[in-house]
Amino acid sequence: MEGRYEFPNAAFASAALKKAGCSLGRLQRDAPRGILHGEYDIQKWRNLRTDDRDALHGIMVKRFYGTGGPVVIKLYKKCPDEVRKIIAEESTGYRIIPPPERE
Repeated sequence: MEGRYEFPNAAFASAALKKAGCSLGRLQRDAPRGILHGEYDIQKWRNLRTDDRDALHGIMVKRFYGTGGPVVIKLYKKCPDEVRKIIAEESTGYRIIPPPERE
């Protein structure tokens, strides 16, 4: 079962991933960041080969372009259940408010 979990910003999401014992890929502008359970050095999205991307347990993506703002953690079916449980617990209670419409 895949899961989608929202956080108010990357700092909250990163803290939840650390608590779950996951590694987070390096930052590359607005590209996704890979997630793997365990201690790994995950490269930028553009440097990951197809088989590297297929091995990931999930990704973290921004909901809106630019700095700051809400992020989403998407966990794949192969992600360990204990990781999924911690991420789900850490994400509950956050209410994402979209940015105002531009005129």
